[in-house]
Amino acid sequence: MIISLSTLLLGGATLASLAAAQVDPALTGTWTTKSRKVFTGPPTCPRGVIQWQHGKFHKASNGSLILTPFAVDGRQLISDPCTYRNAVYTRYKQQEIFKQYEVISNPYDKATRLNLYGFDGAPMNPMYLAYKPPEMLPTKTLNPTSNSEKGSQPTSKSKVKRSIPGDQDGLVQAALNKKILVQQKDSTMADRLWWLGAGMTLLGS
Repeated sequence: MIISLSTLLLGGATLASLAAAQVDPALTGTWTTKSRKVFTGPPTCPRGVIQWQHGKFHKASNGSLILTPFAVDGRQLISDPCTYRNAVYTRYKQQEIFKQYEVISNPYDKATRLNLYGFDGAPMNPMYLAYKPPEMLPTKTLNPTSNSEKGSQPTSKSKVKRSIPGDQDGLVQAALNKKILVQQKDSTMADRLWWLGAGMTLLGS
């Protein structure tokens, strides 16, 4: 069956008119989440930040939790194409303080839930118990250096090259030991494959 272009345009305009008539005006606009920092749409400079840390924590006498990361292990990856040509990968350390916490049974599914409150008492996103006993990295630095803080030194007196589970090629270890600029991969091939797939779908229909 052959459908003319004018018929398609007329049908599209009719659907658009019906959709516009059925939408509640109160729903019109760009919506965001509680943080009011994440937006959809075509931003001119999409910016992303990934941070990773691990370390130790202790409970203070006032009931707050103090998280102290290992400075030499923390990493931060920033992608800001309007400022840098490549993503910036650096060391990162940020101590965290939670004013209070509570462990409860989630009323909805009875899962064990951890409620955390920031240094100012503001509630954080809840966390749920996944493993007990915990499955985690060792409570010492993965990247020992001469500047490692006290308490995070390796137990062996000799300088032993550390291995990371699953890092047979040493790529993770290499990244931990230096600051690098991670060059963005060329997406030209992926774009071509997408358009090829779209074309084949149209021909098949």
